[in-house]
Amino acid sequence: MRGARRPTEAPSPTQFAKSVNGIRPNPSHCPSMAVMNARPAPGTRPDTGRVCVVVLSRAEDTADAVNRLLRRAGLTAQVTRVADGADLETAVESRRPELVVIAADDRLFPVEAIAGLRARQWPAPSVLLLLGECSEAASETALASGAQDIISLGAPKRLVLVAQREIEAQRTARALSAATAISRDTERALAALREGSTDAIAEVAEGIVVAANPAWLALLGYSELGSIEGLPVMDCFDPLSHAALKGALSACLEGRWPAEPLRLRARHADGSARPIDIVLALGATREGEAVISLRVPVNSGDTVDDLRSQLDRAIRTDPTTRFLHRAHLLDSLVERCRAPVSGGVRYLAAVQIDHPEQVADQVGPLAAEGLIALLADELRCHVAPHDLGGRFTGSSLVFLVERGTTADVEHWAAQIIRAVSGHAFALSGRSIGITLTIGLARVMAADADDAMARAMAAVRQGRTEGGNRCCVRDPSPQTMNEEDRVWVQRIKSALMDNRFRLQQQPIASLTGQAADSYDLLVRLQDDDGSDVLPSEFLAAAQRHDLLRALDRWVLAASIALAAQRAGKAFFVRISADTLNDRTIVAWLRNQISALGIEPGRLVIQIPEADIDRAPDAAIALRHGLEAAGIRLAIEHLGFGQDSLQLLGTLKPDFVKIDGKLMQGLAQHPEQQATVRAIVMQAHTTGTATIAERVEDSNTMAVLFALGVESIQGRFVQKSEAVVLG
Repeated sequence: MRGARRPTEAPSPTQFAKSVNGIRPNPSHCPSMAVMNARPAPGTRPDTGRVCVVVLSRAEDTADAVNRLLRRAGLTAQVTRVADGADLETAVESRRPELVVIAADDRLFPVEAIAGLRARQWPAPSVLLLLGECSEAASETALASGAQDIISLGAPKRLVLVAQREIEAQRTARALSAATAISRDTERALAALREGSTDAIAEVAEGIVVAANPAWLALLGYSELGSIEGLPVMDCFDPLSHAALKGALSACLEGRWPAEPLRLRARHADGSARPIDIVLALGATREGEAVISLRVPVNSGDTVDDLRSQLDRAIRTDPTTRFLHRAHLLDSLVERCRAPVSGGVRYLAAVQIDHPEQVADQVGPLAAEGLIALLADELRCHVAPHDLGGRFTGSSLVFLVERGTTADVEHWAAQIIRAVSGHAFALSGRSIGITLTIGLARVMAADADDAMARAMAAVRQGRTEGGNRCCVRDPSPQTMNEEDRVWVQRIKSALMDNRFRLQQQPIASLTGQAADSYDLLVRLQDDDGSDVLPSEFLAAAQRHDLLRALDRWVLAASIALAAQRAGKAFFVRISADTLNDRTIVAWLRNQISALGIEPGRLVIQIPEADIDRAPDAAIALRHGLEAAGIRLAIEHLGFGQDSLQLLGTLKPDFVKIDGKLMQGLAQHPEQQATVRAIVMQAHTTGTATIAERVEDSNTMAVLFALGVESIQGRFVQKSEAVVLG
């Protein structure tokens, strides 16, 4: 039993008061009590506030003794004495003390009063009993009724120590109580805002919907909160959106989710799905669990400029597909084709429903228009934010797309064809299946008309061959030969005049680390000062044996950049010609030694396809680079026959997962499975993983969930010019 003592001769309250008079002041005896002294002695800390004490005692000098004892210990106390249990209750209600000291004996033992203190104040004050001689049973009763400790009247110094403990506990409890009250008030205010918001809002804790406002219920077609509260949040979304949502929730919990909307497919109560844009934010905790807010904004607070912008979009947009009208599409195509390609290659894609007349006869003209709308929604899942799209005819759409390579564009088109042919469109209570033909035409220079003519010719060719396919119409050989001649001249001139330039794109970590790695890209500076992308001139350079010279210019410039940027790593890609150059490692050693940089800050990137064509050369280069301390990355990995085996053979420092796998990643479980397999194999070889061409938050969220460590692409940042000193 804590504090219960039975002295040989029980002291009285008067003797207790006399014993206090004999105690010398010593604020350091009780450091945390000294903090509370209103007028601190030299060497003590400033006061943090008075403590209110109520003393129950028949002896007047007991309260004075307690006051003197606490003050000598460094505590500024406001002491109130009461003589009986009834007065004690009144004093507690009016004074709200932190500490109650009861000088008790068998005649004054207010068990009921002690028990009643908890009901009159929260947090209840700490109760200390000063006892002379008291029975064991009475002491047990006092402790059971709520007293915190029992102190002998003959041990006044112990009262200070116990009082310190209890006052600190009191203040902690009161601070917690205040914080809890504020939290409750905040939660009530947030709930009021949530309920009154026109935005659809749901709150999720540990993957479960814990709250939702009426707008959220209406969005999903529910009438009561009970229909959705307590359900897994995944039940609110189409399975194709689950991977993206899981990744986004995890990133949000870890504080690494950007302020970007997430495009998901919400599952309506009737079983249908519709695309929505969700904003995620980490909110306050609820019952100790972190809460994530999901918000679907509405256009309730539009400004005049917002309304004008919406009106302009409405005028320019086809109401059925929500892509551009034909006239605005053609004007935009001409304007866009005049601008330089922001990355990779540019293609015009004409998308045509196969056998449109038969489809219209089957479903009726009005339903056929509804089918176009459903097709547009499906295509929207495959279109990047920077792609341009519009309705060209009643049953066809046209897109201007930019991707890394021609193979990327063809993969994108094949992906759309496969997705549509395997999809059943629900229309007027019927299930309708359709197929597509896509015609692709490379856009050369600024000739949009020629590209459109070739794209439509490719569509006609595909339909003649039976449809459900992709056809490509490249520029004529005469055009290509003439362009080659021009490009060779421009490349040689740029090498002689040092008119190539580097651009950098950061590689962003998904694990919270600062960006310290950059992918370097090359640009040709034209006579007029404009940048020309590699997609424009690399093919001609390859056909005319200029790639080795170009690679060495890029490598030398990259090493010079590394010398200027201490601590940064730079990824530099080389061509197949340089991969087969047995002198390249020695040349790199000389360049690195001359500028005195750490070799590991240079990362040589080789495409998987080039390695597949020259595996022996790749192994030899790997050994040479490793001996020189230069790191290796395999890029565009994911579509080779032996991609996973290649990781085990070369054991590169980095692997860049092919950007084609990022296209529609959130909607394609088979692509997610490929990425997951690459990540698992990379972990076994100690290889870091980087995802290429990440262009939206959905893709980033899925990659986060799959364990990819870093990303690069337009979603992170567009490439920017590098200035060499």
